[in-house]
Amino acid sequence: AEGRTACNAWVFCGDAKACGSKLGHCWLKHTQDPSLPGHASHMWTAGAILPPGKTALDFRIAARERRAAAQQRELTVLEG
Repeated sequence: AEGRTACNAWVFCGDAKACGSKLGHCWLKHTQDPSLPGHASHMWTAGAILPPGKTALDFRIAARERRAAAQQRELTVLEG
């Protein structure tokens, strides 16, 4: 649909004890970094669809470059 961003990640709750009423639920999502599609949790299984020609490593390198650039910015001194 126009104005919407395509789903590129999914999560599924498949642990009967941990999921409770969410057992079997599956959600489609969109994330800026599909190399990290879900939360670290034993109750969720996650996956992603990467753009053609891209790998998870490409996204991790880009994230490191963004963090490095942010660390190079001038710091502001707060006075109390």
